[in-house]
Formats: sequence, structure tokens, C-alpha cells
Amino acid sequence: MTTSRNLWNLMFLTLFAMTALACGKKDDKKDDGKPAADMTADMGGDMGAVAPKPAEPEKPKVAIDEAFMKSLKAIVADCEIGKDDSYISKCKGKLNDELVEAYRERKDKKFEDTLDTLAVALTAEDHALNVVAASFISSMYSYITNEGEKAMKFDKDAAGRFMAAVAKVKSPSLLGNIAVAVTYIATLTEHDKALFDLIEAEKSIQPYVLGQVMRFGRMRVFPKVQEYAKSTEPRISTSALAAPLGMYNATADEQKTICPWALGFLTSEVDQIFHNAGQNMIRCKGEYIDKLLDEGEKRLKEDKFNREYYFVFRDICFSMMGALTKEPGMEAQCDRNYKFLESVAKNKKIDGEFRGLALDAIYYQRRDKKTLDVLKKYANDKDPKVKEYVTKDIESLKTHYKVK
Repeated sequence: MTTSRNLWNLMFLTLFAMTALACGKKDDKKDDGKPAADMTADMGGDMGAVAPKPAEPEKPKVAIDEAFMKSLKAIVADCEIGKDDSYISKCKGKLNDELVEAYRERKDKKFEDTLDTLAVALTAEDHALNVVAASFISSMYSYITNEGEKAMKFDKDAAGRFMAAVAKVKSPSLLGNIAVAVTYIATLTEHDKALFDLIEAEKSIQPYVLGQVMRFGRMRVFPKVQEYAKSTEPRISTSALAAPLGMYNATADEQKTICPWALGFLTSEVDQIFHNAGQNMIRCKGEYIDKLLDEGEKRLKEDKFNREYYFVFRDICFSMMGALTKEPGMEAQCDRNYKFLESVAKNKKIDGEFRGLALDAIYYQRRDKKTLDVLKKYANDKDPKVKEYVTKDIESLKTHYKVK
């Protein structure tokens, strides 16, 4: 009996111990909150655990338009394009014209949707395809705008890929063909850095880009324009001074920065720089036109007047035709300009070609009886060039404008 009782007690204690051990393991797992594999990782051991793969970055959504690419290749087959050519020529049909027209109409096809395809075509090993792509881009630049229903809304990522492709183009001629369009696309999508990197890599296209970079880049790119304006190369500084002239409807705040800056170039001895500085003065109006006339009169005392000057002083009052007296101060400034131009015509030390142009500048701005009376005084000038311009302008006043 005693033996049976002891056996029973031993079995009971064994069962209790096993139950307690199982409960302990369950509690341990509950407190830790991690599966066994995680515990081995915490301990720094391998234990056969497989680490999860990092998520792959999302690939860019490149939109290659197969139909558009097929059209580009059809133009390649239709035209003769030599290995050194940068323009399309000798085409059998009108495939190129038809493709350009389809995208200009913007009914079903939009230029904005072609950037990825053009990026591929521009960097293809087929030179003829490069030329066709560049020609298409060049054909579209004058239609790129950010205004109204015709506003082009380029995808920024696609534009980035396009700019990367342009950077790989090695032909200066091809880059020159597309420079303005590339400038518009880059500045509309704020890829300014890529654009300025491009013109540093290929300096031959700097004038094309700088002259148009503020159209859509506005004051955002003005600091870079100022840097280039300091160049000792006239073609670069001249182009930089032209940049603000490409802006539409410059605001008063923008002009407050641009006008004093451009004024600093008005005394330049480089005629092209003077010309662009003068055009900026005309845009700035008011006191800046007075300063332009001051400079013109100063130069006239030194017997200076040429074709570059002509294009400046013929424009001071041209935009005011039909409403010369409506803006405060403009009538007096225009009268002063006309007197200045006639003073040029009277100066016999100036070449007859430019004396005649000075009189033509009066006609260009004011087509009335006052101008006719001025021109008549020079109708029999001994210099044949002066007489040639005056005769032509008098005939135009009498025939087309019925001035007597």
C-alpha cells in the first residue's frame, strides 16, 4: 500500500513539473513578442534567417510613342541626309511638313508628349534620325508658350530625361538648331542647371540660349544672365543683355531690377552692346529714354552714328504711333528724338548711308505732314545715299499714307 502511494506521488510531481515548464516557455514567448528567428537576429547570429530584400526604386515611366517614332523613321527614308548634314533636304514627299503640321495644330497630337521619343531619336546611332529629330524640335520652338489654351505643359521628369539626351548630342550644328526650343523646355520645367551646364559644355550655343532664357525663366535665371553679361566676349555679353527683351509683359518689380542693370551698359564702346542696352532703355521708358537720348547726343558730338544706332533711335517712339501724347512725357521725348535724328542728317562728317538712315528713322516713327516737310529739305542732297532714302520715304508718305 505504501509503495502504491509513493508511486502515485512521483507521477503527480512529474506531471506538475512538465506543466510548469510548458507554462514558462509560453510566458517567455509572450513577453518577448518575437518569433524564434527574430531572437537569433537580436543575438547577432545567422541561425539560417533570411533578411528581406530592399524595395527596388520605382522605374521612371518612359513613354515611347511607337507611331511617332515610325513617322520619324519614315522621314529618314523619304529624304537624303548626308553624314555631315544637320538639316533635312531633298525629300521626295512632304512627310516632314505633314508631321510638323499635325503637332502644330494640337488637335490630337501634342509636342509635350514626344519628349521621351525625341530623347531616344536624338541619341540613336543613326545620324539621319538625329537630324530628323532635331529638325522636328526646331520646327516647334515658335509654338511653345505658357499662355492660354495653347500653353504647353511639359512633364518635368520627361523633360529631365530629354535634357540628359540633349547633353549627349555631340554635333554643335544640331545643338544650334534646337537651342531655342531646348531653352524653352528647360526653363518651363525649371531644369535651369541642366541648361547652363549644357552651354558651358558647348559654348557655341550660348548666344542662342542666353537671348531667350528669360522668356520663361524670368527673374529666376537673371543672376546667371548677369554673370554672362560680364563676359569680355561681345557675342556673349550682347546676348545676355538681350535676355530681358525676350520677356513678355515685364512687371514693374522686374523692371526695377532690370533697368538700372541695363543702364550700366549704355556707355559701352561695343556697338552691339550699346544697341541692346538702348533697347532695354526703351522698354524701361520714362527717365531711361532721357538717358538714352543723352547718350545719343553725346556720341553725335563725336560724329558717331551707324546702323546699330539707327535701330535704337528709330524705336523710341514707334510703339507709340497713333497715341504719342497719351503717355506722360512721351510727346516731348519724341520731339527731342526727331530733332536728334535730323541733327545726324545735318552732320556731313557722318557717312551718307547713316545720314539717310537717320531721316528714315523719323519716317519710321512719324508718318505725317511734319515728317514730309523734314524730308523735303533733303530731297536734293548731294549725297546719293541720303537722296535715295528720302525719295523712297516721300513716295511712301504720298502714296500709302496720302500725306500732302
